[in-house]
Amino acid sequence: PKSWASLSLVILDLSGNILSGTIPDYFGNMVSLSHLELRSNSFTGGPGSLDFLVGLINLEYLSVGGVAWNTTFPDIGNLTMLSYLDLSSCKLTGTIPESIYDFERLAILQLSYNHLSGTVSSRIGQLTNLEYLDMTFCRLSGDIPRELFQFPALTNLRMAYNRLSGTFPNDVALPKLDIFYFNDNLVEGTIPKSFSSMTRLSWLYLDSNELSGTLPLLGLRWLEYFDASDNNLEGDFCDFLGEMPLIYNFKLQQNNLSGTLCADVIADCNDLGAFQIGNNKLYGTVADSVFDAPSLFNLDLSHNFFEGRLPQTSRGSLTLLYLLLNDNEFTGSESLHTVAPGVLRPSWVSPDSSPRRYNTGGIFLFCGA
Repeated sequence: PKSWASLSLVILDLSGNILSGTIPDYFGNMVSLSHLELRSNSFTGGPGSLDFLVGLINLEYLSVGGVAWNTTFPDIGNLTMLSYLDLSSCKLTGTIPESIYDFERLAILQLSYNHLSGTVSSRIGQLTNLEYLDMTFCRLSGDIPRELFQFPALTNLRMAYNRLSGTFPNDVALPKLDIFYFNDNLVEGTIPKSFSSMTRLSWLYLDSNELSGTLPLLGLRWLEYFDASDNNLEGDFCDFLGEMPLIYNFKLQQNNLSGTLCADVIADCNDLGAFQIGNNKLYGTVADSVFDAPSLFNLDLSHNFFEGRLPQTSRGSLTLLYLLLNDNEFTGSESLHTVAPGVLRPSWVSPDSSPRRYNTGGIFLFCGA
């Protein structure tokens, strides 16, 4: 209602409704607002649809995400009081304006799922109070600025699904980081040992880049989710895994890893649910103890050079749902039900199945080429 413009509103929250139409010009006159939420509505977008923000110079909290504004990145350089800015999923175009890096109070910056272009400026390091940064799926490109890894208070860094290139710096300083998403970019080089400074890290996603070299010992004892699949990493992974007592999801498929399988290390990971190392160059036999990890439900050893008999267990795995052993060099004539007795039953194999593909309902097994 137009009458709201005469009020001295400080907080206005209209989020999560089904409001439609354009935002009236008088919204820009509500200069007393410090908190504005319009998220998740059906407002009409188009060029200039966010111009009303320019006059709201006292805003500290701005959330207009989840609305198809279909406009260029708004000119909000005079909103220097902002500590919270959510422009995610707005169908914004254009580049990130340099003025945004002058928001010294900014703690939360969410720009994900937009149609932006250009690079991440090194001036981002001026946002020294950042705690949460999300630029996922923004179509950003160019070299990764070193300053992106120098935030003393940052807990969430989400930069996945862009085209960022270059290497990770050797002086990473993110002591409070908990969640790190940098997957699906074009990052080259090695995983630096300075990642060990992220002592609180629990999620680390580096998959689908162009990383190379070996896995450094980082001492990330709180890590629960690790994914560096689809890179060019090489060498052994056992010592790296052995440092992670809380690991739940461990993925290194489609690399150039070599060496033998440390089944006892895997068995000692009490919380390990998914262990996926398919499409590497691992070799040797697979010990029966690989099944002893008490929480394991997904085991992928496919497309390697493992040999000998299939691993067996006398008790079966009560949690295992996915077992991929295909494209290795396993031999032997023992019946498949000895792999996981009481779980795999040959009578459950449908007549038209491939001879070496078994869908058992309780477990999905690929065994052989």
